[in-house]
Amino acid sequence: MEKDIIDVSIIITVYNIEKYISECLDSILSQREKNIEVICVDDASTDFSLEILQRYEEQDERVKIIAHQKNKGVGSARNAGCRAARGRYLYIIDGDDLSVEGAISRLYDIASDNHLDVLTFEAEAFWEDNLEWTGDKVQGYRRKGSYEGIHKGAEIFSRFIKNHDTTGNTCLNFINREFFSDNDLYWTEGIRQGLDDSVFAIYMAAQRVMCISDVLYKRRYRPKSLVMSSMKRSYLPGMLIQFMHELDIWDEYGSISQEDDKWIENYFKTMYADINKVYELTKYEQKNKEWELLEISKKANFFYTYCVMKQPLFLECIAEEDLEKVMKADRVVIYGAGRYGNLVAETLEYYGIVDYEIAVSRIGGKEDTLRGKRVKSIVDLKLQKENAVVIIAAGHRLRGEMVDTLEKTGVKNYVFCREL
Repeated sequence: MEKDIIDVSIIITVYNIEKYISECLDSILSQREKNIEVICVDDASTDFSLEILQRYEEQDERVKIIAHQKNKGVGSARNAGCRAARGRYLYIIDGDDLSVEGAISRLYDIASDNHLDVLTFEAEAFWEDNLEWTGDKVQGYRRKGSYEGIHKGAEIFSRFIKNHDTTGNTCLNFINREFFSDNDLYWTEGIRQGLDDSVFAIYMAAQRVMCISDVLYKRRYRPKSLVMSSMKRSYLPGMLIQFMHELDIWDEYGSISQEDDKWIENYFKTMYADINKVYELTKYEQKNKEWELLEISKKANFFYTYCVMKQPLFLECIAEEDLEKVMKADRVVIYGAGRYGNLVAETLEYYGIVDYEIAVSRIGGKEDTLRGKRVKSIVDLKLQKENAVVIIAAGHRLRGEMVDTLEKTGVKNYVFCREL
């Protein structure tokens, strides 16, 4: 095979893993059956990781380094590596994990022979201080179901969900590079948790996917790694943006069986439950700069505000007991046509009360309207003989004068909006 033809581009993301990166590189560079390039993306490490990478680059022409001056997160690091890649297939590895001997050749041969978009495989985990398999099936990356043959991505993804099997993170997928770039499957820049390890978009775009049970990846667990860290409030922005992004992909997807659609829906139910779990566990923690990411998605921000925080859809400017009086009244009048009047009207409409009137103390020279309704004089309404409720929609400064006006006209049944 010609030297300038690259079979596999191996993307290694690196951040402060000086203790592990040599072992990772050795596990890859020892595999010489295929022509490979190893693109190491150092995400502004503050330890000696970059110096170690540079030594490997000097010793092996297959190693290339992309060095970020500023830490951007795993997703951005992977994007940089994938954009620089020239190989037929992409094999993405975290720099503290290991590739099994013969994995690259095995994956390439199966993917190439079957013209695959994606080839997914399995892994097992080991603890930092013990390179022997722990046998821990809870934290392993093994599948129970059988997935022989070639499948559409959406179909096999739904079967993973149905069988309660792992969908596999990014590192457990061997991906055709042309398929990846043609479908613009790059990760969202700046997201540190969430989209940086999502495979949903990849599967939904794939037409030819195979799943093999070979254990070809060693996943390292260490107490300070991201995968082992406890719930953090900084995770939420990425989770929310991922949720909205993947819902859009699902919504735009073409033909799919009703059963497959049902299992993919279950996937989103689990995501929603996870978002709520993280929120409940971390809602009293202080927000950090990661929350600025929600500014890139109005949908995610709306979802967080009203579906996760469960903030009322409209400002609760009428007390609950007063709202009950209003809903039972034969006639409802909003007394005030300014900002408070508009908020009260918006609240009434939310609760289905649309046949309300708007009044003020004095009518000006021109005919005023609010929310399409003509503003009337409170004196001209003659409310004293009817089952009417007047909502005084004004701040504290004006309320005394408005109460005097109502009482002079004989109106006793009135409530106040809350000051906001």
